[in-house]
Amino acid sequence: MYKKIVAKLPEALDPLYCSINQLKHVDRNNIMECTVLCTRSKIYTNGMEVIRLYKQRQFKSASLLTKRLLKQINIHRYQLYKIAKSGQNVDLSNLRYLKDLKELFTKLSSLPL
Repeated sequence: MYKKIVAKLPEALDPLYCSINQLKHVDRNNIMECTVLCTRSKIYTNGMEVIRLYKQRQFKSASLLTKRLLKQINIHRYQLYKIAKSGQNVDLSNLRYLKDLKELFTKLSSLPL
């Protein structure tokens, strides 16, 4: 069962890949934007690492990294909430996307191996 979810993850993580390139060109004085992009790139790299660990059947390491990844997703959602609260524009599809991504990883972590 976990193989089906792991197969969906690269496609689900794909929108976060562009944050790595954006991080190279971001204005370093805009701390909030740097923080958000850095968190997004961490989610992407850790998500790809989880996929690799599951494919190699290193379930204990993958489980620990999945827990850390869920925390990072929550942190990122809170960052977007704070940006919206400060008056800047936030695309609500980002919040829905993070909710869906969190659900995928939660399903993955709750499956018996």
